[in-house]
Amino acid sequence: MYFSLQQVKKKYQLAGFSYFMDKYSIAPPYCGTISCISNKQKNYTGKIRNIELRVLNCKYVLENSDIPNIVFNLKHETVDLLFLKEVFENINKKDLMRYIKSNISGMYAKKIYFLYEYLSCKKLDFKKEMKGPYIDILDEDKYFTSNKEKIKKYKINDNFLGNPDFNPLVRKTDRIRDLHKKDFSKRLRDIMAGTGKEILKRAADFLYSMETKSSYRIENEIPPQNKVEVFVELLKYSKQLNILDKENIIALQNEIVLSAEKQDKDYYTEKQNYVGSYRKGKPVIHFIAARPEDKQGLMNGLFNADARMKESGLNPFVRAAVISYGLVFIHPFSDGNGRLHRFVIHSILKSSGIIPDDIIVPISANMLNNRLEYDSSLENISKPLMKRIQYTLSEEEEIKVKGETKSYYSLIDYTDIVEYLFFTFEKTITEEFEEEILYLSSYDRAFKKIDREYELSPKKIDILINIIKQNDNKFPKRRVKQFPELNEKSRERME
Repeated sequence: MYFSLQQVKKKYQLAGFSYFMDKYSIAPPYCGTISCISNKQKNYTGKIRNIELRVLNCKYVLENSDIPNIVFNLKHETVDLLFLKEVFENINKKDLMRYIKSNISGMYAKKIYFLYEYLSCKKLDFKKEMKGPYIDILDEDKYFTSNKEKIKKYKINDNFLGNPDFNPLVRKTDRIRDLHKKDFSKRLRDIMAGTGKEILKRAADFLYSMETKSSYRIENEIPPQNKVEVFVELLKYSKQLNILDKENIIALQNEIVLSAEKQDKDYYTEKQNYVGSYRKGKPVIHFIAARPEDKQGLMNGLFNADARMKESGLNPFVRAAVISYGLVFIHPFSDGNGRLHRFVIHSILKSSGIIPDDIIVPISANMLNNRLEYDSSLENISKPLMKRIQYTLSEEEEIKVKGETKSYYSLIDYTDIVEYLFFTFEKTITEEFEEEILYLSSYDRAFKKIDREYELSPKKIDILINIIKQNDNKFPKRRVKQFPELNEKSRERME
């Protein structure tokens, strides 16, 4: 347990998430909000450590048993598929059957019936079809959804983003709704329209190189120039590259890794990979990837989910966040997973038209410059995941994972990650893209003016501009002798 619910139980009735957390020792939901019911007339919220506690009034009082609490969860709380899967692993199937049979046309009976079989991959001994109208499994006002697939047996419209092998959830938070309204493509095109072609080309060349080197530096690697050139060319053609299938993503991985950890075209890594470091000479495990035997199914599920989201016209930022981070959490390769994950962001945003042709928005550079924010975007998923996984570490530092863990990687709520990607992309436009264009425009104006008024070589003018820029627009005294052509007034004018 992440925290004790005993103090809550003394004052309130546990309901939904909190009821099952207490009864079956299930970890808190992704959304970080749980509910309980008071004997008062008002609703209010509180906090227990990192968990938000929503206290509902006495009108919500319910029977203290499993089925009413599942219904409460589906009706009043956010959908958390991993949490529900763990509830269904513990619940009495006979109670489930009785509820479904006695509510054959009920909305929540349909949802529970469908979700039980979908998440558990087990069939209930129930031969009849549900009755009445079809029900959407997700509320389109609260969640991002895909095109509906009618399932007659349950009378359910399956509008999930994915499939049983990889089924991400993204909630429509107020922040995402606000960011969703912004037309980033128009903003980029407006910037380009106000910039000369020659400056735009120079900016693009620099930003492609910046993105490439930053993506490697995040992994603490310095690529040789030939690898930089290969990665730049791949980024330039990322719109045309259909990397989201097995053969192509393995080929891309082979192009970008520096080590000998290249993959055979027929399989993903067969080793249990993980991310770790050392503290006082001892290994510290930060993240454990999906088990080798689960990677094939998870990756197929990821590819199929991407195709479904693309066909449904899902917002490209949502799709890019889900697919790129899903890839890095599955960690299909021994090396190159991080670079692939960031490459996928570019590939999806380019192919969807968000990023215009011939330019790049160097999102890896912003991630590198704001490393804590980027690391947090990963750790918001990896830390809770690590608390669920049981494993052993051998003297040879090989990890063996205990039990079934596939669902930990297939049933993730990506809401926080979508918010992060929207926000980071917007920041990158301002802090890297616009800044580079502004710098080049200012550089050209300064260069021409200095060249007209002073007898300095082009090389010296370039050095001069960069010296002043790097010293907060001040001419450093230690450099005076380097420019005997400039007197004090000239140096002040340069500043």
